[in-house]
Amino acid sequence: MRKTQTPARTAALAVSTLSFALFAMLASPGATAASGNPASGNSAADIPAGIRFAMQRDLGIMPGQIPQYLAAEKRAPQIERNARSTLGDSYAGTWLERNQRGEYESVVAVSNPRDAAKARAPGVQVRLVSYSLRQLEAAHARLDGAAKAIRVTGKAGRLDPRIHTWHVDPMSNSVVVTTDPGAADAAVDFVAASGADARTIRFAEAQGRPQTTQLADVGIFGGEQIRIGTGSCSVGFAVTLGPNEGYVTAGHCGTAGLAVVHVASGYTSGAIVQSVFPVSDFAIVHDTFGWTHPEGRVLTYQFGGGPLPVVGGTPAALNAQICRSGFTTGARCGFLTAIGVTVNYGGGNIVNGLSQASACVGRGDSGGSFITPAGQAQGVTSGGLLPTGGNDNCALTAPVTYFQPLQPILASIPGLTLRTSP
Repeated sequence: MRKTQTPARTAALAVSTLSFALFAMLASPGATAASGNPASGNSAADIPAGIRFAMQRDLGIMPGQIPQYLAAEKRAPQIERNARSTLGDSYAGTWLERNQRGEYESVVAVSNPRDAAKARAPGVQVRLVSYSLRQLEAAHARLDGAAKAIRVTGKAGRLDPRIHTWHVDPMSNSVVVTTDPGAADAAVDFVAASGADARTIRFAEAQGRPQTTQLADVGIFGGEQIRIGTGSCSVGFAVTLGPNEGYVTAGHCGTAGLAVVHVASGYTSGAIVQSVFPVSDFAIVHDTFGWTHPEGRVLTYQFGGGPLPVVGGTPAALNAQICRSGFTTGARCGFLTAIGVTVNYGGGNIVNGLSQASACVGRGDSGGSFITPAGQAQGVTSGGLLPTGGNDNCALTAPVTYFQPLQPILASIPGLTLRTSP
């Protein structure tokens, strides 16, 4: 999205176009499948100094606590797989949580008390809840269906802009619907029209509204600036498709056919070959000229220590630590606070399947890399909540940022593969 004037009394929920130009797409020994493998090391020394600093500043994680967190993060995907297969219809979600000792452990939610014993395992906390994940996802699907019907048949084809987002939140065992302050009536009507089970719904108010945050007239590691048309975004992750190199960024940064300039070098690196926005928010850039070369690494900007290597694309657990990089605000860290978020950016632009994080963001960061401290690529920045008249939300106590998960991008084109660091 272009940078525009925001009404003085309206806080802007800004979808940051943080497009990262990670250009490593030649079929080479460094190229791997998108799913990748979890990082093999659990040492704080494996994390660049800049990321360690950001984890301490943004998350309160001291260097000595990093190995335990990395071990918990590494175990989380297998714990989730085991819980899903063992609990079946009683499974209600999995996430990482910090205990009273300051250590991270996996929490498995169970909706049927008779199945709780099946979920118990070393390092796993079992929590009984009212609704299964399947019930919550059914309610979410109802809301998505109602929004789609409005786009097709509703007035001007637009959902009420006072309704911001909705997503399944296993940690509160509910489907959270966020709105403008005082807009509960509109949200209640929306839920009622959808036919979703109202018992599963929780309403939350948010200052501001979702919107994309491409920086006008502003730019090949992840997080670097690229220019598309008259706007700027950031590079996401390097990808390959057979012998072709390229990278992914945000779809709202530009449409297919537009040339992309790598600002640091001044070279035109290629052109967008596929762009999806709304519904999803991603674009694929083909690096056609050979003057630039996408790398499987992400810049850590102001914190130094060299770029963070991309080691794979394993999705992080809910509430896991997650960091992002973009040319406007640099490297920032937070937590993965929600997945499967549906965001209403206004103007008929509804995006499904986004993830939400507490790492702050600014205009121009759109398309940039979201990655775990251990190097697992997660997705590209889509947007976030920005204060009225502001260009970033880094001064807020609880920043909200949205990103497009990486795996659906890779699945959109057969053979599209994440490039990792050799």
